[in-house]
This record gives sequence, C-alpha cells and structure tokens, in this order.
Amino acid sequence: MEVINNVSKKLGDDLSQEIKSGNYLSIATVCFSIYTFEELKKELEGIEKFQFIFTSPSFTTSNIKKYHFYIFQTVCKI
Repeated sequence: MEVINNVSKKLGDDLSQEIKSGNYLSIATVCFSIYTFEELKKELEGIEKFQFIFTSPSFTTSNIKKYHFYIFQTVCKI
C-alpha cells in the first residue's frame, strides 16, 4: 500500500497516470475543487462516466433548494 499525503506524493499525479480513455471513475471525498478538475482536465475529458460521491453532509436540510448539475461530454474537432 502506498501513502498519498498530497505533499510529497499527490493524488492528482497518481490519478493522471491511472485514468485512461473510456474508463469509469468514481470519487468519494468531502470535496473536489474546480482546480482539481483543471489539473486533470485532459484525463477527465476522455473518461466514459464520472461519479462523484460526497462523504460527509455537504448540504443542510434547512431552507432546501434543489439544484441539478449535469456534466456533459464535449467533443471538439479541429
């Protein structure tokens, strides 16, 4: 087992080597920032399916507003 501490060994570096085009990716974490997406953009654009699972209560039940977020796969040809 390898320890990833995000200081000397970063998760993003490991993910960038492991994510392959057509893969299904599930991430369970408290947060996933837009900066993380930007760092892995090339790899994430090639995956078939991305599932994000919040591991702690990220939203409160008071004053609930429902939002739906969709991530569409965009194919650009030059």
